[in-house]
Amino acid sequence: MFRRIQHSRRATTDELVLAAKAAVRSGRMRPGDPFPTPEEISDLSGATLADSLNVVIALMKDGAIRQDRSGYLTVAPPEPV
Repeated sequence: MFRRIQHSRRATTDELVLAAKAAVRSGRMRPGDPFPTPEEISDLSGATLADSLNVVIALMKDGAIRQDRSGYLTVAPPEPV
């Protein structure tokens, strides 16, 4: 999901958010699945830690992921329509 977009540049926050949302839509990540930490996203994608943290914040604001009581990030279930 968070592979390097290109070797010559770092992935942007927007590109990483889109990649995460695509993984959820495609079924590669399902509700309740663990979601990578900002450090893991940075390691996998080559993005800065700050950009990786912004990805997590953006996805939490969108309701795509959530943090449980123990601090783990998981994919959130879809919101009812």
